[in-house]
Formats: sequence, C-alpha cells, structure tokens
Amino acid sequence: MSKQFRCIYCWELIGKSNRRRHLDVVHYADATVTALIEKYLRNLKDHQSLLAGALELEIERAKGLRSLKDGKYQEACGLSKSDSAFLMDQLECWKQETTGQHVFEDIMHDFDKNKSQDAVFSTTESNHPEQETSIEEVIRQLFEPNTSRTVYAVNFTIRDAMFMPQRLQHHEISSQPRIMANVTPEGTVIDLHVDRGYHGITALKYGCIKIWGLYPWTSANKKLWEEHCQSPQRFVALQGKLEEGRFFVQLQTSAMYIPPGCIHMTVTIKGGFVPGMMYITHESLEAAADDLDIDISHGMPRKAADFEPFLESVIMCLKRGGDRRETALKTLCRLSKESGLRKNKLIDEVKKEVDAKDSCGVCGKKWAGHWRG
Repeated sequence: MSKQFRCIYCWELIGKSNRRRHLDVVHYADATVTALIEKYLRNLKDHQSLLAGALELEIERAKGLRSLKDGKYQEACGLSKSDSAFLMDQLECWKQETTGQHVFEDIMHDFDKNKSQDAVFSTTESNHPEQETSIEEVIRQLFEPNTSRTVYAVNFTIRDAMFMPQRLQHHEISSQPRIMANVTPEGTVIDLHVDRGYHGITALKYGCIKIWGLYPWTSANKKLWEEHCQSPQRFVALQGKLEEGRFFVQLQTSAMYIPPGCIHMTVTIKGGFVPGMMYITHESLEAAADDLDIDISHGMPRKAADFEPFLESVIMCLKRGGDRRETALKTLCRLSKESGLRKNKLIDEVKKEVDAKDSCGVCGKKWAGHWRG
C-alpha cells in the first residue's frame, strides 16, 4: 500500500505518488503555495499549539480549504449567490494604476500624520503595549518574519484604490466607502470578529497569502457569538461549536467579499499589505443592530462613533419605505435609549425622516421623547 498524504484542500487521504496530479487536476493548486501552507500549519504547533489544534480541527470540519460556491453554505447565509461571501478576480475591484508601492507610501504617510489613531498589535502577546513596538518593526517582519512574536498594524487610510465590482452594483450606498489598509507579516492571526454591519471587500498586495475562516450569521451562531465574543481567544473558545464554517485560501490575484454579519478570521501564510473597502447599505441594518445589542448586553460602553454604521443604515431604510422603514423604526426604538446613539451626528438626519409628533409603533410614545432618552 502506497504512502498517503492528507490533502489540505479536500481533506482526503491521497497516495503520495498521485500528489502532483491530484493538486493540479482536482484543485488547480499551485505547488509552491500548497507547500507554504503545509509548512506554516506544521510550524504553528511549535509556538501556538491551541490555535494550531483548533485550526486543524476546523479545517477538517469544513472538509478542507475548499470553495465557497457550494449551495449549502449559501443557504446557511440566507443570502443570494451574489450577496453571500465569494472570491473574485482582483481586477474586478482594483484600480490598476495603483501599485503595491503606492499602498506602502500611503501607509507610511498616514502613520506619520496620525500616529495616535493607528493601532499596532502583537499576535502572540495580546496585551503587548503598543509603545514597545513600532511601524518599523512591522515592516521589517514582512522581510524577516518572527512567528514566535508577530506584530501587525491596522486601519491606515490610503488613496481611493478600489471600486465597486460589477456584480455588486445592486448595492445602493449613500456615502463614500472607507478605503483602508493593514500590514500583516507572516504569522498574523486576526481572531474571529464581526465588522459592525459593514460589507467588506479585501484585496492583497506584496505577495500576501491568507487563509480565511468564515461562519454565517445563523441564529445558532449568533447565540454562540453572544456567549463567547468577550473571550480573549474566540476562535479557540468556539472551536467545534459554530456551524457551516468554510475555510479557503486567498492569493494576491483575488479579492474577497464578505457580507454584513459574517463571523470571520484570517491567518497570514505569507506577509504583505491588505487594502480593503468597507461600506454600508440598507441590508446592514440587522447585523449592525445585533452587534450593538451584544456589546450592550455585555455592559460595554459604546461611543457615539460606534453607532454610525447602524444609523447610516437606518437612514437608508427610512428613505426606502415599506417593510425596511418599519424594521428600522422598531430597531431604532430599542436602541434610542443609548446616549451614544443620540450624540452621533447622524441622528439629525434620522430626525428629518421621522416626524417627532408621530407615535412609535412599538412603545406608543411620541418620537420626540425618544430623542430625549
């Protein structure tokens, strides 16, 4: 009996003599990329054993690093094919005149201009003080990875390098998308999180390679997220619990779309720059409200800015009318008790769409009373 290897893409045992043919013909997988992923997953056990174990088990549960095109996943998302998560050719959303060098220059310019606003984190030392590291250390790790203590930087403002792909043109937006970029050296692990109701499109530059883990916002997953979202290691804590997870590889040639409410994490196999575009639509309402509800239930203080995605979506729903307006008003009634919401600048736009003299269909009080708290 020939020796076998475990294929990371379908999690089947395949004869080693058939390795190249299997990867080429069945998965169209690049041999160099596959070797990088396999090496990373092996080495991860040496310095992050809990994460390594959870990642291997979740990839096994998902039956490998497979495609997002299966109907069962789309059904679990409760979204149409065009609105559930998918990979696309990066040419569909990236302005070709913008190079990786441009992204690097923008990142350095933004860091120099707004040092206090950009965050630097340590992957393996989650409480590592920001002042003990630097953007120089992050950039250096792109060339000299240190997977025992990986540092990364997030939320840099860059030029308008991305545009809405044709297949998402049906998404109506009322404000300019946010174009941001992260710097993620090899070994960067972004733990499970939800993007506050935003739609997101993520590109990769400078040869970056990532593994994504996605879980749809089902009722079961929402309940589990509410229970574990405060965990310092959410992916490890939720291993084996979340349903319909999918894991796959993103290369520099592709871009990733994720819908509002999608629970997701990433592991950086090869470091690079990560530009992204985030925007709000009327479909963002439920995910944005759920995110706020969960934070509030845990007693987390919410600043006025935290309500912006929700309020932007509320305004869009109110203007659309019909069922979306009614849903927005019900949600607005519940969250209007929060002082942060009433302090957000967008509340003035909401007031223009809701007559203060009208009675709320939920609590029966005049809307004027909601604005006073």
